[in-house]
Amino acid sequence: MRLFDRALMCVKSKKPQQKFLCHVMYLMLLLPGRITFRNLSRYRPYHEKTFARWFARDVDVVSLNRAAIVEVVPPSHEHVLAFDPSVVPKSGKHSYGLDMFWNGAHSRAEKGLEIATLAWVDVTQNSASTLSVEQTSPAPHRDTEDTRIAAYLAHIARVVTTPPLQALTYLAVDGYFSKKKFVDGICALDLHVIGKLHRDAHLRHLYSGPRRNGPGRPKTDDGKVDISDLARFEPGEVDDADIALYAQVVNHPP
Repeated sequence: MRLFDRALMCVKSKKPQQKFLCHVMYLMLLLPGRITFRNLSRYRPYHEKTFARWFARDVDVVSLNRAAIVEVVPPSHEHVLAFDPSVVPKSGKHSYGLDMFWNGAHSRAEKGLEIATLAWVDVTQNSASTLSVEQTSPAPHRDTEDTRIAAYLAHIARVVTTPPLQALTYLAVDGYFSKKKFVDGICALDLHVIGKLHRDAHLRHLYSGPRRNGPGRPKTDDGKVDISDLARFEPGEVDDADIALYAQVVNHPP
């Protein structure tokens, strides 16, 4: 709780709201059973409607999380951002955001809710801390994928454009986000994407030979990339003897 108190001092909020947030945090750590307004009111002198009114007010949760992370993560460590949506199973027909989402754990699309999480990863300690979580809004049937990619980019932009987070320059994502619209959007935020391509990705070596004379379009590619053949890749230097690093700039057609 001392960590929470120090982090709360870094958030721009008035003292009554800070006092209420401290009460809620204590209750969440000690409360048995489900966390509802009625259950909260049983252990504190606040009425359940008071809890409802306070929860309706905005809180800068991102700044609160960032302040807590800075308190425990040394600045000398290596840091990256990580972004990944997760499916929450949900039955019924009237819950907001209910839709079909891809569940990577089951390798199929499932009906439910989706939350998108942006985390601060301490690479040195091999740990991650949540910065921001937002529920994915339901998308129309047409252009569903493009609409969700735009929502993910808007979520990331709202968080990383704050001055304290501009020092983090790398974003780690999975293969789903290896799309031109997402990569271009992240690059526009002055971030570098770390991810992987789909297993059936069509990569081509760039042509660097002499240009032929005559009309016609110049040659741009020089054969398909074969991942099993690293002869055309440049080896990189790493401190770990168990890691072999190879790099090359290739073309990935849209």
